[in-house]
Amino acid sequence: MADVLTQPKKAYSQGELDELFVRATERGAVLALLHFDSHGPDAASVRASLVDHLTRLSQEKGLLYCKGEVEKTVEGEYIEPDDLRAAAQAASDAGASTMEGVADAATKKAMHSTFAEVKVLSTNFHALHDICFRYLPLGVEILAPKRITLDLEQAQGVLVDAGVAAQDIFNMALSRANDKDKARIEALLKRRADFMKTEVLEKLEGGSAPGGGLQAPGF
Repeated sequence: MADVLTQPKKAYSQGELDELFVRATERGAVLALLHFDSHGPDAASVRASLVDHLTRLSQEKGLLYCKGEVEKTVEGEYIEPDDLRAAAQAASDAGASTMEGVADAATKKAMHSTFAEVKVLSTNFHALHDICFRYLPLGVEILAPKRITLDLEQAQGVLVDAGVAAQDIFNMALSRANDKDKARIEALLKRRADFMKTEVLEKLEGGSAPGGGLQAPGF
């Protein structure tokens, strides 16, 4: 049986909800469908993890409405990369001329998956943007309004928050990196900072916009 998550707690008829959605989206709110998935070796944990994730989503202040169902888990199989490499090596050692059948020979493990489709009504596009960054849906479908317009201040706010969220994700990944990878990343960050100082800022101060011949060092 599917787990149902809903906000607000007050019961509305479908007609009342449709009217609420129309009025709200005419005033800047955004109606959207968010798609989420969860995978793992244990069915109960996979389901519980997604239910917890969406329960926290339903409590976000930027949402006026949130309703979705976590579907029952389905079972499949997956192969660990190390197991696939081991099977390929075994086939090669045995003199196999092709890798056909390697996946069939590799050790397979059970994998359970579930998904959810959640309808949300956010206060505005900025709120929906922030929620997507925090909760990382697999897919997003905006249902209404048909056109979204941002003034300069709103657009800048969205971009600033995107930068902050991306930096948070990067910092989390960096904290989990080993010392060798961390040193490499920090060296590249310094290189990019030096590039910004010596190339981009000097061009801007000189009155020309960066572009054309500028190529930032990447990862």
